Amino acid sequence: MNYNIAVEVMKAVKKLYLRHELEDFVIEIENTEIKCHRFILASCSGFFSGLFRSGMKEVKNGRVTLHDISCETFKLILEILYTGNDMITEDNAIAIWHASNQLQIDFMIELCEKMVVRMSSLDNFEEVYRNAKLINSKAVLGVIKTFILEHFVQIRKMNTFFELSYDELLALIIDHKLVVESEDQVLESIMEWIEYPDIEQLEDKHQTVKRKCTEDIRERRQVAAKIGIETNSFVNNELNVVSGVNTEQSTSDMDAKRLDDVNKIVHQGVCPSPPFQSQDVVTDDSDMELSPGRGHDNTVSKLTQVLDLTKTNYPLERVKQTKRKFVGERQPKLVPLLNAARIGLASASFLESLYNHHLVKENYKAKDIIFKAVLHHFKKYKNGTWSNAGLHRDCSKFGNFGVIC
Repeated sequence: MNYNIAVEVMKAVKKLYLRHELEDFVIEIENTEIKCHRFILASCSGFFSGLFRSGMKEVKNGRVTLHDISCETFKLILEILYTGNDMITEDNAIAIWHASNQLQIDFMIELCEKMVVRMSSLDNFEEVYRNAKLINSKAVLGVIKTFILEHFVQIRKMNTFFELSYDELLALIIDHKLVVESEDQVLESIMEWIEYPDIEQLEDKHQTVKRKCTEDIRERRQVAAKIGIETNSFVNNELNVVSGVNTEQSTSDMDAKRLDDVNKIVHQGVCPSPPFQSQDVVTDDSDMELSPGRGHDNTVSKLTQVLDLTKTNYPLERVKQTKRKFVGERQPKLVPLLNAARIGLASASFLESLYNHHLVKENYKAKDIIFKAVLHHFKKYKNGTWSNAGLHRDCSKFGNFGVIC
């Protein structure tokens, strides 16, 4: 009888696992102790192999605590190692994928990647893409690129599209296999990507705006105190609005609305126009009088106006300035992205609207690209070579051809 030696060895190892015999190491996860064998861990996991060679106190104590892996997931991994059974499913693939990457179990990473690729769809695309980026899985990211090329029209509407790096977006736009209904969709996607704020940078700017506004308002309060002006409750409220602190005054209807509006705008980093205009803000150069409920005479009001203490639009204007600076961080990518697109295939009406876009108006190189694309519409039936901007993609029902006479 011919024996499959590998299978017989796995059967013997499985017996040790089921009987809990000769276990010489303890893994602590989520307040649970899991006993296992060092030789299994060291032979399959790069993490444990390095740990057991390190001579660290965990090795001498015969136990180690693992973080960022659930007890359920680790038990599944152990069962796969001890039995040789493939227990990776669509439901647990992502969790095992992360754990295998952390424990450096190469063959299990490969199994998870195959499962993730197999189960990828538009419904779970965002989850798969983000996890592939987090793990930096080149195998999955390569397949994802093909998936995006085939489903670009749907994916461009997802938040994940705006998380694409410049290099990733450029590679998609250049590719002949990009499937779109018209080149207008490609150009529209470029403009949306340019203007979309990055979440992490936006959060950093949010904190910066809050800090600067708070510091400036406090500085003005100190100046007012030095010259004998007591800061009023209105100014205190403005400081509390920026700092996110609730006071008795800020719980009134007016201040509650101000707190909600300001926090919303500062958090989003977007302020196309002031969403509200306080009745206590004077927008012209006339003498300012606060509403009767504030209890201040005209003298104090005029001095506080000079000190700029009562302008609720001050922090909002800072947010607007920050937003404009932020948009500029992706704006330099506009020209190379337009150059990469088949802009000569875009419709004349879309090119006209694109030419009038505020980002294009500020960039003479972008305007030149669009102008040449418009000329392409009039030159395409004349003798000469086709420019790259006018080459049809593989998905197009049209093609490019030339006649040699």
